Parts: sequence; structure tokens; C-alpha cells
Amino acid sequence: MTVTENLDVFFRCNTLNVNNKSENKMIVTNVSEELKTEKAKKNWLEYWRHFSSDGNDFCCETNCLNPQDHGALVKKSDIEGLYVVPLCKAHSDNLNKQIEVSDKVEIVRADYTL
Repeated sequence: MTVTENLDVFFRCNTLNVNNKSENKMIVTNVSEELKTEKAKKNWLEYWRHFSSDGNDFCCETNCLNPQDHGALVKKSDIEGLYVVPLCKAHSDNLNKQIEVSDKVEIVRADYTL
């Protein structure tokens, strides 16, 4: 990926308003500690890649530019249902609390079937 493409993805994932005072983001939390095995996280990332039309290759935590390594099953603070988001290894391994995810990131419902 070129520097220009990396910057394009960065700005799509971190949309700031004109005055640079607030970011568009959402809050998500981990659904289950039992679904945090290495295999499950890899499977959730493949699920996200299959159903997502987003070309983002980076962790979707608001301030992170690390590459995606895992998918995480999460719930949003403002909407019912379960969703999958792509995260880097560090954020996936430490998803014990809420994290901020840009609202420009495509989250995928977890109830689709292959």
C-alpha cells in the first residue's frame, strides 16, 4: 500500500470536523471473554473481511494505525445487536473495556451466514 493510500485510509477512519474539535466515533465493548481465543479472533476477522466492503487494512480503534490482526465480536453502546470489527493484536488482546471506533469504519452485523 502506498503512502497516499495509507493516508486515505487513515483519514477515512479518523474523520475530523472542520474545526478539529470533535471526531465522529462510536463506543464498542467486548461481548464475551470465551470468544477471545486466537482461533476465534482470526475467524471473526475473516468473517468481517467476507461481509465488509471497506478497504481499510488498519485497526479501527480511533487512534491506532497498526494493521488488522483480529476480528472482535462487540456490541455498540447505542444500538442493539452484535457486530464484528477489525482490530490490531494489541487492541484485540486488551479488549476488556470500551474502546472508541470511528463511525466511518464499517462494522458488520454478526448474524449473517456464509
